[in-house]
Amino acid sequence: MASANYDSVAGFATGRHRWYSIGNTTVEGTTYNNVVLRYTTDTRQWAVLSYVNRPMAFARYINGTAVTIAYGDTTARVYTLDSGLTDNGTVITYELMTHDLEFGSRGVLKKVYDKLMVYTESAPEAIVQIRVDRGDWITLGTVKETVEQLSINEVLFGHIFQLRVVGASSTVAMRLKGFEFPSVELLSYGVK
Repeated sequence: MASANYDSVAGFATGRHRWYSIGNTTVEGTTYNNVVLRYTTDTRQWAVLSYVNRPMAFARYINGTAVTIAYGDTTARVYTLDSGLTDNGTVITYELMTHDLEFGSRGVLKKVYDKLMVYTESAPEAIVQIRVDRGDWITLGTVKETVEQLSINEVLFGHIFQLRVVGASSTVAMRLKGFEFPSVELLSYGVK
């Protein structure tokens, strides 16, 4: 986060979530615009969200019988937070990345091969990728169904694995339910 944004961080909290609008930020060479960090208290997880318009102030209001959270941008427009399937008419792009997958121990060399099972509740077409020990992303295939089997075409050796799901949709929200590596062998402590 650029230090120029320190004075303009906007925040909001409910019983379950905390939102912090921090402006533009660069991570590993990629710049994300209008970033909002969302912390979920019951799962202790952070989500990095990027909106078309930067939230500058948050508020809660009653919309009929529902409690709604809205935000205002620098042009005095008001938007409902996280509702609908577009971002003010713009297709929503997403990148979901797992934490480090160590399969029991970071120090043990692993062999991952054969296939990856991916489970979704709703699946707009999305690309699934894997990387080993912070290397380059390898595309495994595309998720289109609620249960998808993707081939791992080469044997992967490493200590730490990560998965990434990348896509865009304006018709359905991606709901990733989980994934499974049926073929993982723990080899031994040491390096490749």
